[in-house]
Amino acid sequence: MASPTDLRGARIVDDASASSESPLRDDTAEFIRELRARAEDGGSDEISKTTASAFDFALPVTVTRAPGRLDFMGGIADYSGSLVLQMPIAEACHVAAQTRAAPRGRATLTVVSPIPGSRDANDRAETFTCAMDDLLSLTYDAAREWFARDQKTRWAAYVAGTALVLAKEKGARFQGQSVAMFLRSSVPEGKGVSSSAAVEVASMRALAVLANVPFDGVEGGAELAALCQLCENAVAGAPCGVMDQMTASLGRESRLLALLCSNNTVLGHVRMPRGCKLWGIDSGVRHSNDGESDYGRVRCAAFMFREHVRRTWPEKGIAHLAELDPRWLEVMLVNGALPRRLSGENFLVMYPEGHGDDVTSIDRRVTYDVATCGSHPVMEHRRVALIRDWLAEVADDEAISELVMTQVGNYMYRSHESYGACGLGSDATDKLVRLCEKRRRAGGVFGAKITGGGCGGVVCVLTADTDDAERAVGEVCEEYGGKPVVFVGSSPGAVAFGHLSVVIDPSD
Repeated sequence: MASPTDLRGARIVDDASASSESPLRDDTAEFIRELRARAEDGGSDEISKTTASAFDFALPVTVTRAPGRLDFMGGIADYSGSLVLQMPIAEACHVAAQTRAAPRGRATLTVVSPIPGSRDANDRAETFTCAMDDLLSLTYDAAREWFARDQKTRWAAYVAGTALVLAKEKGARFQGQSVAMFLRSSVPEGKGVSSSAAVEVASMRALAVLANVPFDGVEGGAELAALCQLCENAVAGAPCGVMDQMTASLGRESRLLALLCSNNTVLGHVRMPRGCKLWGIDSGVRHSNDGESDYGRVRCAAFMFREHVRRTWPEKGIAHLAELDPRWLEVMLVNGALPRRLSGENFLVMYPEGHGDDVTSIDRRVTYDVATCGSHPVMEHRRVALIRDWLAEVADDEAISELVMTQVGNYMYRSHESYGACGLGSDATDKLVRLCEKRRRAGGVFGAKITGGGCGGVVCVLTADTDDAERAVGEVCEEYGGKPVVFVGSSPGAVAFGHLSVVIDPSD
């Protein structure tokens, strides 16, 4: 564990982390040092002033951490029940939280989230405060409308929304006390590496500790992730699947989380074999997963396709598209037994009950490419399952072969093409993938694909773990231009991290 001098005098008084015998992570130590600096400063700027007034730093604060994720394979197929493979990244969100007696009996929630130095201070507010009674009395629909009213504090839905979900789903009430939260995230927004899931999981984990709501082990971590997904869907209004939150919660350092999204079952943590390496290269194009985005349209089309299959062939008994046999699907499409495109108007005439998705809405005026968007998760599930098996077959004492890396890389390229066919590609990510293909095998680069919700964001790259491959990645970035951010490395999920109890104590 880090020495007290490493933390500028702050003290860890209780280490309830799974890695309590290991040195404190550098980013966690830096986060605690920032809190100490804010406490010592006491009010030279509005952030320090708000922080100092919301917290009592002579008393313990709870510190939690949740990482972003690199979508190796699976991506948007998660909402269709696919198997996905996700790597927790080194970048993470830290949250410090504390309860205090409510002044004049009126409990408040205060959230402080400083804007990174490179961001425009006009992008959003850095603080959010509300009355706890007002927040916890809201329905999910009312909360979504409430947070959406002010664009500058809309981000607070991902933080304060977790308190609402904890109260409604787990009975958390915080004993009528005020709650203070301080957030710092190194997971960049809009890059497709799950910045929102990292914030939600770290926030709900911290609030759960304060409210004595346990989320222990795999089962607890899965429940934590599902509740955070509920927050994102119902409060923030973003139609995401659950893989992001599951990785932030249950990920293990340098292991791929193998998650079957049809029932949110963790099938294991797949070791990346010796001799290969994953990278994430940021295209610089911000993406969005809200219900009005291309992601929302593609998701809506996939659910329309599923509903048509269910109604037309009820004997198949499918709950998720990933359960379909790819060979059956191909035959039915070739024979014309399945529609290629459907207008929202015609679909609702055939199925007035809708498409069975609570987080997207069918637009009667839009014609949806249901076959392409519905076929993607069926084929992606098959690709992911084969890749998982190939990686798992590499013995612990063996290096991965060039043949296996080539097979995996080919499926990554197919996944990328399928994203584009659905309308979720972008010129920027296509350019990055082409640059990787130019260095295919000869440069040690074996595969590349767009990730997450698509339409920009990060490209995942599979290379050999060699100096030549590292140089090839550097060449890709240089030729792409703009000095793109590169993600490399991994870190544990929120459950593996656990939580710390820290006394910041500026009076020492």
